Amino acid sequence: MVRFRWSLDIALVLFLFLVLLLPSCMPRMTVKEAPHYKLYENIALVASTTNFGTWMKADIHIPKEAIVAVMARGEVWDIGNPGRWHWQPHQCLRFKVGEDGRQINIDGGIDYLKYPFNLNVIPSGNGGLLYFGMATWWKVKNPQYKNGKFIARVIVWEKGRQDQIENDLLELIRSHPEDHQFRDLVTFMAICFFQMAEYERLQNLHKMIRENPEIDWARVYPQFFSVLTDFEMRFGRNLKAKEYAEEALKGAIRFGNRYMESNLLRKLADIASNLKQYEEANLLLEQSLQIAKGLNSAYFVGLCFYSMGNNLLKMNKPAEAVKPLEDALEYFDRGGDFHLMNRWCYFRLGHAYRRTNKNSDAKKCFESAIRIAAKASDPELQWRAHLWLGKMAEKEGENQKAFEQYAEAIKIIESLRTKLTDPGLKALFMKDKLGIYESIIQLLYKMRQPSEAFHYLERARARVMLDMLAEKNFSSKKKEENELLIEERTLRKRIEEISSETEKVSLEGSQESEEEAAEPRGPEVRISELKRLQSQHRAILERIEKLNSELASLVSMNPLKASEIQALLDADTALLEYFVGFEDRFIFVVTKEKILVVRLKVDSEKLFQKIKEFRDRVVEGITLDRLFTKTYERPISELYEILIQPIEGEIYGKRHLVIVPHGMLHYLPFQALLSKSGKYLIESFTISYLPSASVLKYARVNNKGNRTELFAAGNPATGLAPLPAAEEEVRELSTLFKKKLVLTGREATKTSVKRQSPKYDLLHLSTHGEMIESDPLRSNLRFTPSAGDDGRLTVNEIFDMEIKANLVTLSACETALVKGEEGDFPRGDDLVGLSRAFIHAGAPSVVASLWKVSDDSTVELMGSFYRNLRSMTKAEALQKAQIDLMKSSIRFHVERGSGGITRSADYQIDMAIDCSHPFFWAPFILVGDWR
Repeated sequence: MVRFRWSLDIALVLFLFLVLLLPSCMPRMTVKEAPHYKLYENIALVASTTNFGTWMKADIHIPKEAIVAVMARGEVWDIGNPGRWHWQPHQCLRFKVGEDGRQINIDGGIDYLKYPFNLNVIPSGNGGLLYFGMATWWKVKNPQYKNGKFIARVIVWEKGRQDQIENDLLELIRSHPEDHQFRDLVTFMAICFFQMAEYERLQNLHKMIRENPEIDWARVYPQFFSVLTDFEMRFGRNLKAKEYAEEALKGAIRFGNRYMESNLLRKLADIASNLKQYEEANLLLEQSLQIAKGLNSAYFVGLCFYSMGNNLLKMNKPAEAVKPLEDALEYFDRGGDFHLMNRWCYFRLGHAYRRTNKNSDAKKCFESAIRIAAKASDPELQWRAHLWLGKMAEKEGENQKAFEQYAEAIKIIESLRTKLTDPGLKALFMKDKLGIYESIIQLLYKMRQPSEAFHYLERARARVMLDMLAEKNFSSKKKEENELLIEERTLRKRIEEISSETEKVSLEGSQESEEEAAEPRGPEVRISELKRLQSQHRAILERIEKLNSELASLVSMNPLKASEIQALLDADTALLEYFVGFEDRFIFVVTKEKILVVRLKVDSEKLFQKIKEFRDRVVEGITLDRLFTKTYERPISELYEILIQPIEGEIYGKRHLVIVPHGMLHYLPFQALLSKSGKYLIESFTISYLPSASVLKYARVNNKGNRTELFAAGNPATGLAPLPAAEEEVRELSTLFKKKLVLTGREATKTSVKRQSPKYDLLHLSTHGEMIESDPLRSNLRFTPSAGDDGRLTVNEIFDMEIKANLVTLSACETALVKGEEGDFPRGDDLVGLSRAFIHAGAPSVVASLWKVSDDSTVELMGSFYRNLRSMTKAEALQKAQIDLMKSSIRFHVERGSGGITRSADYQIDMAIDCSHPFFWAPFILVGDWR
């Protein structure tokens, strides 16, 4: 016994000696200042009797909203029995930003059994000093017998310096080829991007690691695919999510990572549930639960119970869902950060209670979900909970409360959208958000507030177009104007940042402690600064307005209010804006004098079928035989009755209609709708179209009235079927102009078009058009290939052009169409097409087609249109050209086939055909300013 005590005393002395000696022996912390980040290395963390189980403050200040990566090496051991166990960082080390910050584990990664990652990445929230803690989340017994040391490194990307993170990671990997932690870092950066809703950054990171062999893909892919599974599920692409989850599961099994195996089985169950494969989901959840229980993991057991409850909700068994969701809450409450997962439990419990008529309990659950989601920086859940609080308030007759909840949800959604720049991804993001806009429009219709309803309709639609217009960096040749533009952009960016901060504070509400409320950067100060910046921004806009009113219109592209739209209309014009929702359909009629909303008495499916029937009979597979029948009249008469007849009285006496279609209505030529009196709509009104009413402001400013110079390109050598009529078309048109440039055949290269066309007043492009449904930004016009390009002028490239043209005419096939994510009729309007690209590039007006056009009739129509333009507005010129063609008979060379009526060298019939069929005269529409 004496010998044992003597040995122990020696051990304690040695331990104290090591504690005193180690800090002096360890390398000192160094700081590397890179262009976009700071790298702190050699941060010494020592396990001792005074700090084991407590938080240690590091001499590193993390700015607000920075991204922080922490990597660690080393171990802790029991000095009384060194051979008994050793802990690596992922087993005992945590960190947090700020004394009250969120506590984050150092993670072991996929290979935690053999070569653990020992790192993690988080957004810093409100910022503060960096803290480290060893074993702070359980009660440590006998800390005096613990010894060890860690060496940590920290990388900090401040807000405003985060746009090059992918390149920074690649640089770090290449400069540290033997250090696997930098290669492993990409996995946790992906998780961080997903949590921050930086979805495009996640995709870019995925692309980067697949293209660079320096990254150890075998180690990275299981967790990266797990993140991509969550991403695809969030965007509703369950089959793609399933592919990623199955691949990630193979990796988890290969590395023996049972925790991840349990979690991926649960994710596969969630996907099965989304696909209504409920029994399959239950089987997968049972497997996941058994693994989680075998690991004695409260967190993963809680996740399984949560998914079981969610699956029961989808099976329409809300009463049965309560118990597993409550069990999940219990497991998540057992400690650590698990309680943050409670936000989703409370959200699902809210639905379970709501569907079992326990409304009071449901409201409390939704409110709890919002409160915890704010702490977890989870805006996705916040807007969903606000939506359901709004629905419940509306059901109880509390319309104002419902409006406030809906409006809050929309504010959060729109703040998330600003993080996305890819129009396709924005469209996908908004795919399941249309319902919230429909709810607020329905409510405002019920509250008899048509102007406010119209404003939210504008906020719902064509937002991609407005965002892109607002993001253009307009400049001026005048020094004073240019300086003001730079100052305006800086102020606008800061206002967006403060607004986002204030929004977060308002969501957290009374959750602030007294200490937080006393902080100098509290909510009152934020709001005060926001008001000051907004005042400065208004003053800058006023100064720009005085110097250049047109420029002022371009720098502010927010959705317009009804009164602002009315100010752009003359007394002879009515704007008809349609909304096709899941439950309701509305027409908004806006004139100079008033605005009203009319609810349509038709369901979406019936409307869809009518439009499809019209296109089947008039467009798809048109043959010579069909041209002599009038089977198309029934669907266009019924569509007139649905879409125009309810507001005939409101548009009576008007001369011009501006149509703002929605969803499936983009595929319909309103000019071809047939009234009971047998008149087409084009015979009673001139007609133009807009992607959203707010775009009119931008188009109107760009309309300089310049129409004297023509640039025309026709029948390029594309390698596709030649278009001899297109060459004939541009040569005939050129005779109407003194100043012109006409390119045909091999001269009509993409390079020449991009270089020369921006200099002319009128652009006429007569060539093949290619709509790529799966990737609308790659849709293109085909020109002659040349050195360095394939001849495809894409939507993306057109966006970047700066043209002065007053009108662009796309005499090609389907150039006005916009396609949805699945290539079917789109649900919403966050879509892009060639016509919108040219409007973005500066053209106030575009003429484009809705289907594959006939060569012969197009030559006739375009000649008439350009002759009319010399003395008419664009809308009048197109109206007269269409009516003249409708009433004419032209000798055609035609073929029987599915691609339209065109010339054919193989099978020709030379005959006069009556052009009254809408196939000939109705495809072309005028988009933008009609003057």
